[in-house]
Amino acid sequence: MSVATENQLKARDLDRGDNLAAARVFTAAFMDDPIWQATGPRRAWHRRLVLTALYYAEVLIARGRRAVLLGAYRGERLDGVIIVFPDGERGLPWWGWVLRSVAIIIAGPRATARSLTVSNALDRLHPEQAHAHFWLIGSRPDSLGAGYLLMRSATARIDRLGRPGYLEATSPEMAEVKELLGWRVRERYTLPTGAVVTTMWRDCPSRV
Repeated sequence: MSVATENQLKARDLDRGDNLAAARVFTAAFMDDPIWQATGPRRAWHRRLVLTALYYAEVLIARGRRAVLLGAYRGERLDGVIIVFPDGERGLPWWGWVLRSVAIIIAGPRATARSLTVSNALDRLHPEQAHAHFWLIGSRPDSLGAGYLLMRSATARIDRLGRPGYLEATSPEMAEVKELLGWRVRERYTLPTGAVVTTMWRDCPSRV
């Protein structure tokens, strides 16, 4: 019985001491993501370094902006992380760029220019209606169910706030999973590599 309890996945607020662990989870999850394949450094070691620095900054930004920041824990092991900004339509504060500057310097000018081009294009697709931005969700490759648990837990919190949700799915498989969870397709953006990012929307049940 104790073994089953220890191995059970549970979602809770990310522990204060798990900022770096969360960055590493995101890095492992997004190393081969279509957006980073199109924009990030070409060498794997370089991309890993950039992503770790970037996602560490993203976790700190999430804490500073009081985002919904949840971890999926299997015992004491962090298996997945989600970041949702309830005030998703608000822009990045100036100090957020300071935190991101380390990753920008490590990435170099070419990768940074490619990333900004794609980021600006995706920003233009954001809806004008007030919404919660489901910004990042990632899990360990060997952790079954962590992503699903985090999506359900974060969605429940956002629903209690009475806000619809918005996200970008970076693969057809991810978009299909989100559709099963009640999301619908809004628009599609084609990356320079030909891969497609799907923007998606979910109405708040209390306001439908």
